[in-house]
Amino acid sequence: MSITQLCLLSFGLLLQDLPIQAKYTNASTSQYGTITHSQKGAVLNVLFDNNSTEINIYDNKIQSDLYDLVTQLQNDTTVKVLVFRSANPDFFLAHGELTAREGTPNFALDDPRNEVANAWRLFYNVTELPMASIAVVDGRARGAGNEFAMSCDMRFATKRSMFGQPEVGLGFNPGAGATQYLPRLIGRGRALEYLLTGLDVTGEEAERLGWINRAFGEANEMEDFVGDLARRIALFPNLAIANVKALVNTATRPPLEDLAQEGLRYLGAASTEEAQGLINKTLKLTDDESRRWFELDVGKHLPNLYK
Repeated sequence: MSITQLCLLSFGLLLQDLPIQAKYTNASTSQYGTITHSQKGAVLNVLFDNNSTEINIYDNKIQSDLYDLVTQLQNDTTVKVLVFRSANPDFFLAHGELTAREGTPNFALDDPRNEVANAWRLFYNVTELPMASIAVVDGRARGAGNEFAMSCDMRFATKRSMFGQPEVGLGFNPGAGATQYLPRLIGRGRALEYLLTGLDVTGEEAERLGWINRAFGEANEMEDFVGDLARRIALFPNLAIANVKALVNTATRPPLEDLAQEGLRYLGAASTEEAQGLINKTLKLTDDESRRWFELDVGKHLPNLYK
């Protein structure tokens, strides 16, 4: 099987305004319960809610649930717009899981549901979907969370939100597309500034850099804008939307082979003794990836790993 065939996995969708469960009574829940999705007209709203963690960690459960959703969407003709949101008030999606937790399924490395080895493949297939995809961020999106957001067609955030790729501080490179997507969004020099320091960027600064489309002072303002945008796009024919996406992909999307190379380098670097030691330090400072001072402000606190 070719790399291209292996990478034709997929990804998920999003949600709507703030009290999502209250607004959509026909919501469906994924196998592992990390995604709730509902459709209103031609807009599919998807809500991330990995409530087995305090920080909405991107783990095998979310990867598997998203894989299932994207597989279903690949030939869907009723959906024209996907909107992704989070049920966690502080974390859109945190980084990938650093240590296996009880209840997290264990998948082989060649299984497309394995987050560590194959998130880059799944995120690539988000870009392959014929619908427009929108990430709505009101909180932190770091590591795999930021990489997923960058694989969406558009990104909107509140000014308080934070984006970042802290991997370098843990001794390895990003593994789900950051080194390929970010330079295309903000340029080589600025991408290296953030990738080599692990510093966070606020939603307000991300808008100025071109990391995201727009930043809003309040979540309600953002929701009103995204709602109008999604409904407008949903007016137009499926073929026109799919063709525009495909042509823009040709102009701007990283080649699959380059994403695969990033993933391979990530697996190699993360398995070194030095990286494993830094991961163990991180687990101690975060109290096993809990909502503590380190996770809330990773970019600022990365140097603490070297004290």
